[in-house]
Amino acid sequence: AASDKKVVVVFAARGPGEPWHLRAASAPRGKAPTLSRELAPIQSGGADALAPVVLALPSGGFLLQWLEGPAGARRVMARTVDDALRPQGVPIELAQGAAIVDAPGALTFRSGKVLAIHLAAVDKSVELRAAVLVCG
Repeated sequence: AASDKKVVVVFAARGPGEPWHLRAASAPRGKAPTLSRELAPIQSGGADALAPVVLALPSGGFLLQWLEGPAGARRVMARTVDDALRPQGVPIELAQGAAIVDAPGALTFRSGKVLAIHLAAVDKSVELRAAVLVCG
């Protein structure tokens, strides 16, 4: 994601025997991020955190969406961070359940609202599900 001032890259990583966690790298706009750090405590618990997506907010900061929890019981989570990537507020649960597909979602901003999209398996197909968030 890129704001007027900053470029941010967020990804999931883990060491041997560790749960997945979120890492981020940032740099001034026009430069490439070179060093990442763990986004802690971004998660709402000690469970796996994977498949992150990030969106720059026009009011400053960024909105993160990720999957959290063990396979078969994932939750779709969202949280804002400031320009220094410090968590703001509390994580918001957008969806939960065994149907959540382990795939990155998507975020888009329009008219003061964010559309947060994720995938869910239903019967023998996959559904596109969404939540609308107001980010001030």
